[in-house]
Amino acid sequence: NTRTIVETIWKYLSTRISTVITVGISCNWDEILLKFILQLMNEMSIPLLDINSFSDKAFNGRTQLGDTIVRQSYLEASALHIDAVEGLRLVNRALDKGMKERKNRPPQAMNELDEVELVNALDQHKYIRRLAKVSQLGLKGYWLETSIKNERWGHSQEVAEIAKKMYLQMTSNSQKSRTMYERILIYTAGLLHDCGHLPFSHLLEEVFEELSWCMQGERTAFKHSHYTRWVIQQIYADKSCALKCILDKYDVDVEEVIRLIDGRCGLAYIDMLINSALDADKIAYIFTDAEKSNRNLALSRKDFLNKFLKKAYITQEGLVAFDGESAWYAMRLLDERKRMYDEL
Repeated sequence: NTRTIVETIWKYLSTRISTVITVGISCNWDEILLKFILQLMNEMSIPLLDINSFSDKAFNGRTQLGDTIVRQSYLEASALHIDAVEGLRLVNRALDKGMKERKNRPPQAMNELDEVELVNALDQHKYIRRLAKVSQLGLKGYWLETSIKNERWGHSQEVAEIAKKMYLQMTSNSQKSRTMYERILIYTAGLLHDCGHLPFSHLLEEVFEELSWCMQGERTAFKHSHYTRWVIQQIYADKSCALKCILDKYDVDVEEVIRLIDGRCGLAYIDMLINSALDADKIAYIFTDAEKSNRNLALSRKDFLNKFLKKAYITQEGLVAFDGESAWYAMRLLDERKRMYDEL
């Protein structure tokens, strides 16, 4: 029974899980459930809360759950040392409070001006202005002997616009209702997805890894994703920037933006737009990099998006499906991406 349940959860619901809460179990006798939770936390990068009267914050109860997940895998987990019934009561009370706060907020109307305001607000921030001096092609620009401007802030704005177009078209194809919450979340993630890149970013990451340099609080060598999180948090906390004001208006949490950039927002059709094999970032840089480096593509930038999205739709499970011409163009994009990696 457990195997059937977890297989069904993994197939249909795993992309939408943001937290695992275990109540009154140790997993000492349930290897299937333990492996499921471990895989879920590993692949989706989600935290665990264990409610147990025999465990504490350090998981000193020596359960299989604590040993495997906390001590062996070093995954993000905490425990609530309390009776299971009382623990669930506390969790439900917190959830009810959050739902009431959301219900009491008036619904926001679709407002295109907020996207323009978001771009203008970020455009003035020092951490974003820096991106206008960071080349998208890195050292390849010197290798190709090209002086054509191809910087990351312009690229990021293009990604936000492509992600927005993809979202609008796929929801239209699916008769799925749109929300300004999702639009602002997607647009913000598109604008900020590259804000942690340094000059010659991936090359420098290899150097940092060889030197075992890492950011404070991180266990692994420096990655631009680590710095991206830090930069977004700094911009959000800056009272002179309108980012927090705009996100709060649509009930978007800054941590949701960061999770989406990492590809773990929990909604597969939204994750697909920002962090997948066919996301807006890859669509933008494949065409732009080819253009700037004088590489010919078998695809036309002008026609690609319309045909790629023509029959792309969102399934009942919240996944993205391609049919007919859309599937053909999805495959062509993957082919061109492989060729660009081989050549450039």
